[in-house]
Amino acid sequence: IRDVATTYPSLATAIQDFLEDGGIVYAEGNGGYLLEALGLIPVGTVDLNDRVNGPMPDQIAPVAVVDSSHPLGFVWQSGGIYTVSAPTLSTRYNTILTYTSAWDSTDVGKPAAIEITGPDAHGGKIVLVAGIPAAGAVQTSDHTQWLWTANGILYGFCHKMLHQRKIRSPVVLPESTHVAPFAIPADDSVTVTITVRIRNLWDENLTNTMIYEYKNSYLDYVDCPSGPSPTVSGNTIYWNIGTVAPGATTVIQYRLRTPPYTDPRTGTLTSDYLSVSTGTARFYESSCNRRDIDYRHDLWARVLFSAHIIADADLNWKNILGEYFQPFKIFCTMENKERTSALETKYVQLVPLDVPIYWVGPSEIPIIRTPGGRFVDVLRGTADSTPGFPTTVEYDIDGDGDPDAWLDFSTIHPRPDSVQLVQVYWFNPWSNSYEDIDHDGIRPVDSDGNGVFEVTDPGDLIRAWRLVWNVGQVGGHQWFDPYASWELWIDPPPLIDMAIGAAHHLGLDPGDRPPSDTGYYYPNWRWWMERDASDNVVFVRMIKMRHGSYEGFRFIADTSYRPAPGDTIETDWGVIPYPRRAYIAVLNLGGHEPTMTSPFPPPEDTLYGKITYKTIWGQRRVVPIRVSYTYYAPLPNPLQFEYVNQIYKITDPSTGSELQALPSNGTAYIDFKVTASTEYTYYWIANVGYDLGRFSYNYADPWDRGWTRTSMTPDTLGDGVFGYVVVTIPKGIGNYSIDIPRNSDGSPDWSKIFPEYVTLIDTNPHVPTEPFMVEYPFKYELYCPQILIPPALDDDNGDGVDDWRDDYGDRFVSRTGYLHDRFPPGNGEDAEAIFATNPWDTSVTIEGELARPHVGWCPGADSTYGDDVPEKLGETHLSLRVIWHGNGKEGPVKINEGAVLVNEEIFGGSPWVQWSHALFAEAKGHHIYISRNVTPTVVSLYPDTIYLRYRIRDYNEPHRFDAAF
Repeated sequence: IRDVATTYPSLATAIQDFLEDGGIVYAEGNGGYLLEALGLIPVGTVDLNDRVNGPMPDQIAPVAVVDSSHPLGFVWQSGGIYTVSAPTLSTRYNTILTYTSAWDSTDVGKPAAIEITGPDAHGGKIVLVAGIPAAGAVQTSDHTQWLWTANGILYGFCHKMLHQRKIRSPVVLPESTHVAPFAIPADDSVTVTITVRIRNLWDENLTNTMIYEYKNSYLDYVDCPSGPSPTVSGNTIYWNIGTVAPGATTVIQYRLRTPPYTDPRTGTLTSDYLSVSTGTARFYESSCNRRDIDYRHDLWARVLFSAHIIADADLNWKNILGEYFQPFKIFCTMENKERTSALETKYVQLVPLDVPIYWVGPSEIPIIRTPGGRFVDVLRGTADSTPGFPTTVEYDIDGDGDPDAWLDFSTIHPRPDSVQLVQVYWFNPWSNSYEDIDHDGIRPVDSDGNGVFEVTDPGDLIRAWRLVWNVGQVGGHQWFDPYASWELWIDPPPLIDMAIGAAHHLGLDPGDRPPSDTGYYYPNWRWWMERDASDNVVFVRMIKMRHGSYEGFRFIADTSYRPAPGDTIETDWGVIPYPRRAYIAVLNLGGHEPTMTSPFPPPEDTLYGKITYKTIWGQRRVVPIRVSYTYYAPLPNPLQFEYVNQIYKITDPSTGSELQALPSNGTAYIDFKVTASTEYTYYWIANVGYDLGRFSYNYADPWDRGWTRTSMTPDTLGDGVFGYVVVTIPKGIGNYSIDIPRNSDGSPDWSKIFPEYVTLIDTNPHVPTEPFMVEYPFKYELYCPQILIPPALDDDNGDGVDDWRDDYGDRFVSRTGYLHDRFPPGNGEDAEAIFATNPWDTSVTIEGELARPHVGWCPGADSTYGDDVPEKLGETHLSLRVIWHGNGKEGPVKINEGAVLVNEEIFGGSPWVQWSHALFAEAKGHHIYISRNVTPTVVSLYPDTIYLRYRIRDYNEPHRFDAAF
């Protein structure tokens, strides 16, 4: 023992420092002599020359309790202490136990256990037991010997002061009882409360009491609303309590705040648990002249993310199909992208009873084909909730008995919790100003956006139904597709008849128009007519035309024009104001449209449609809803849609082999495939789509992009559906991380992220020409700024070639003649000439509802008509790779928050905004660790037997799961 003390003198310093901080040392047998050899206790305290042995045969020496307040005096199950060649302990100190029997009767009465306090213990406590009960538990039949050792060791953790700490965050209960009330948000600023409670458990004063709290630098100190005032120095908060009387309790509550999402510290979170603070209580025990320290280690908070709802409202019919009374299905979809719930969720939507009408403005960005231009009028609605059809009609421009606008309450699902008819000013999202509804030159003005208008005009108010749904709790990753839907009916006014009615009212030259055809008169007809550069109504002469099967009309700017006498093709229908034949109708009030860099409206766009909710921490959130509208032009069109989805695969970076799960420890590649698809067939794409060059399409390989541009030269035909895609990748928090492929300079490696990207439009300042990334503290948003969705493949005969490719002539024919689309090539008259010599079968049935076989439409060499029911969706495929780094993570992991597809509606109307759901993967693995150490760990300086002990452990067996998940 002396050799050890001589060889390791620094051990004395370390033990002394420990004792001076109020530590307690416990030793059995001659172990106490090490303290004497190190000079820490007086010489003679542990006398190895005067040995004590217990009585035979088991050498368990009975003892008597002298200090019944000491935990060593609490042992009653064992009759004595195993004592073999025990030293004699000094009687100068507090004796806890004495021997009542020994092998040598002269040893009776000697101390069996003593406690040294005060200066001799350097301000701490030293408990010495002469016997060796730890050895007695295995060397004798008295297996209760371990109780002496246990009580002695546990005494080192006993204090005369009770020191407790707890944390509470403002988690809303009981709605979120699946989340413990010590959870904090990684992406928001909330205040948490730390409660520190101390109590004097003893019968003497505890003096010079100090409480120290050491907070995490991630958190900011707020205040101390309960208890004495603290002193704050950096990350240390401390209170000078002074004297705590016997039985007295002091309670301190102080508050810390997590940083806001924009704070740089949020980027330092690497674990889903955060050490909030540690604590220390220091006090003085006057009876034993000892300073004591009670350490309370980390208070932990569970780090989660706030609920994040995305939502959109749109129409199923993007186009008005004719000038007749018709319904439009409007629906709202929403999804919570995080695993914590959204509480008290409410959806508020203003549905126009008075429907704003706009001319179509110039298209500035390609995803918006028909943005709002000049304001025209409103279709005044009928406020009647009778199911099926209104009992009375309030407004009917054309006098046909149908209301100009009407909300069918029987179609609202689910039923709203409240319905209110309100009057509002309509904020035009295209001009960023309130609309002059009555055309009197006065616009409402609310300059600061506080809802108080500096300029008002009652004539500019429109009526709207305010529908409110109390959605309640939206669980983690829950979605509604849709949540709510309803049908709004409108009766578009026949503009030719409106123009004729205005001409009749004005007494303009009727030409040869039948006297009975007077149209209808609408007082505000001027708003619907074309204007010249001076904003005057343009008047034209209307010419009715009939030629063979064709019947239609045209407008002549020269109002003095007259058909020749006896003309069998043209008939003069007189001078009329020039009706504009293309407009949009706003069917759902909302905020701004998507841009090429933002799929959703800005947060402040909540005047007419919004979703509000609370996070589980009580923070309010609001989700704006965009404007939705339908487009009118005298064109046929199908009901067809676009879609977006994602899949992924996991591969081993070293071998390239596919893995079924992510490695709990280690690296893996996650390769995503984003697929954007359309039902629009080549006929519609070719006639209405953007002409971006010449293209070939690949419908076979699901990992191919789906198209190839073979020439930059336009061919006058549309090539696909244009749009863009945004993919959100979480960075990972808590034993794993996800990164993107990077170049040597740290920039994204776009050769592995959207490698299929090709710039399609490079002359529009609103359209980005290269992929880009927006980085946030906990996620990456990866933008593929331009995509082209190929037309769907119509291949009824299964030859791999689109049935439309060899069609010829005109698909549509009616009493007004052939439509003369730019595709298929040729026209109906040309096809008729072919049919006369080489007829084809016009009795076959064409899939779909929009066309029938006829002699003006040739099915081509494949003898198969094109149709609107495709055999394969048109798909464009994007791939991107991310890199997984596991650091002990097991269980389900969110690896992708979903892809958002924003694309044009090729026929006009509001663009499409769609998204895929979040993707999860399973992380699995064995955590095998191998360690080696020498046993015994302390060996003498002389030859001895040494064992090398190896430990091989799988720390994941049995697997440990997070009970708070």
